[in-house]
Amino acid sequence: MDLKQRIKILKKFRRDLGKTYAKIIKTNEDSWTLLLSDDQMFNKGIDGDGRSLGNYSRYSIKTGHITLRDTKEFHNSISLKLSNDKVETIAPGAQKEDTNLLVEYGENIIKLTPENKQKLINNIYIPAFRQIMKNTIL
Repeated sequence: MDLKQRIKILKKFRRDLGKTYAKIIKTNEDSWTLLLSDDQMFNKGIDGDGRSLGNYSRYSIKTGHITLRDTKEFHNSISLKLSNDKVETIAPGAQKEDTNLLVEYGENIIKLTPENKQKLINNIYIPAFRQIMKNTIL
């Protein structure tokens, strides 16, 4: 491959960077949602700012920190919505009868903590991006 061909490939790669990132994020959506629902809410009982969701009442059947996983409907509804250069976490299951969990606990319950964002970037996104870059450019 000569220099002109490489430059052409690099320019196309640069032009398509946003699509490449979106593909990596969408392909690894399960990792995002598992960190959010399992690590943050279920295991730690925290929101995206690291604030506690509270504890169950002593009169409740459940004990310990609030997990928001009583029926699993909310956790199972968490997904990503990609548009242009924006990634948004959505959770249609947050609306339950007369309660909206996003209102009651705040929008940050569906946001990743900075620590979990960094885990995704370092362990999944960067290696995936490197592999795509390697396959495209070399």
